[in-house]
Amino acid sequence: MKRVLAPFAMPVAVVLVLAGCKDQQVQRQKPAPDAKTESSDTQDVSFGGDAGYGMRVPRAWKKETPANAQRMVQFCVPGQKRCAENAELVVSIDYTGGGVFPYSPAAITANWSAQFGGKEAVKNRREIATAMTYKQTATITDFEGTYTPAPPTGTASPKQNHKMIGALIHEWGCYLCVTLVGPRATVEANKAAFDKAVASFRGGWVDVTE
Repeated sequence: MKRVLAPFAMPVAVVLVLAGCKDQQVQRQKPAPDAKTESSDTQDVSFGGDAGYGMRVPRAWKKETPANAQRMVQFCVPGQKRCAENAELVVSIDYTGGGVFPYSPAAITANWSAQFGGKEAVKNRREIATAMTYKQTATITDFEGTYTPAPPTGTASPKQNHKMIGALIHEWGCYLCVTLVGPRATVEANKAAFDKAVASFRGGWVDVTE
């Protein structure tokens, strides 16, 4: 039997490692938002095509059109005063399995830290349980320093006093990436909301051979 994977375009910031999975079959998980989590302060968002991903985020986070095909969903996270203080939350996925970007969790984390100048940018690491099909754990890492975005969104001008929170979620040999990046004060102010959003992350593939 063959595994059936989501048909949407292959983006680049989260990693799907497809090798060694040909003898399994998966199908779409069809989760519904949990009524207990409904709140006037949050909004439910769905994305990811047949993978059926979704999560709850603050209503203040404004959903935007993804900047490129590598992103499944993105939000503007407002700062306190000026647009220059806004941060950005992105959920993306990177397919490998013989592809151009054979990332591992360590490689993804190294890529993130390199955007902040190296390993010394890593400030904190923790784990949070998610609401995904198999209750996968998200590994969350904080980075601080001068931020130089990587391609395809990279710019020539480094941004000082910035912060990123990056979450990796293992899903069928892949890693979903959830990142919040922007001015340090804005990211710090939304850190608890980020953790709650990651904890609410749902969906994923189901092994129908079990």
